[in-house]
Amino acid sequence: FKGFQVFRVSPQTEDDRNYIKVLERRPYYDFWSEVRKDSATVDIMTPPEYIHQLETDLEVRGISYEVMIPDVDAVIQLEKIAALSSKEVPSADHPMTWDTYHPLEDMYAFLDYLENTYDFVTTEVIGTSGEGREMRVAKVCKGGCGNKKAVWIDGGIHAREWISPATVTWMLRE
Repeated sequence: FKGFQVFRVSPQTEDDRNYIKVLERRPYYDFWSEVRKDSATVDIMTPPEYIHQLETDLEVRGISYEVMIPDVDAVIQLEKIAALSSKEVPSADHPMTWDTYHPLEDMYAFLDYLENTYDFVTTEVIGTSGEGREMRVAKVCKGGCGNKKAVWIDGGIHAREWISPATVTWMLRE
């Protein structure tokens, strides 16, 4: 995402919103928020080669905007830095910690660890994502499974969710 920017666009009229909906159909723009009748702002991530085009299109139509994130890659790199105040030491049994963000492989290694360590934890593949990745679930069940009420907790079901997988794995850890 080097050079990508996120624009916060402020449509004022129905014509503005209709034009932004036209932009939404262009495959190179990634809309981070929906264009609705009551939308005060719409956030659009733009690849570097289309930044000038978006600015020109908005300026010609008199639609106000601001650059909300000037470098998406820089923000992503910041997320990879562990929290300075963290004293958590990684386990020898799995790569998960809860002071930094982890790739899917680390989360699945943690699920494997739980399944191999606790007799009341099982995992299952329930399908594949649009990218062909396995979608795994963990089942925590003690005594009389199937005969009790259950709770479903999910995380990471949308592409840009970054805190929900950490939250769900933390809940499993606890």
